[in-house]
Amino acid sequence: SSLPGSLSGSSAAGWPTVACETMASAVEALTAWLDHLAGERRLSPHTIDAYRHDVSSFLGFLTGHLGSEASVEDLSGLA
Repeated sequence: SSLPGSLSGSSAAGWPTVACETMASAVEALTAWLDHLAGERRLSPHTIDAYRHDVSSFLGFLTGHLGSEASVEDLSGLA
């Protein structure tokens, strides 16, 4: 899929390094991460679906809590 931003490697936790200045939406970051896991890490489609479900549920909760769609900046503030 074509998303703004680019993957430029992986963090120690296996999360792709994303150019966050061009990817403000947490949903865009989720899609990039799932694409990375499916393509480069070659995880099972069932694992990808489970991750998508769980993280999407969390983002839905966070959207309700924040009152608007979560951004990458919102997520980084949780750490």
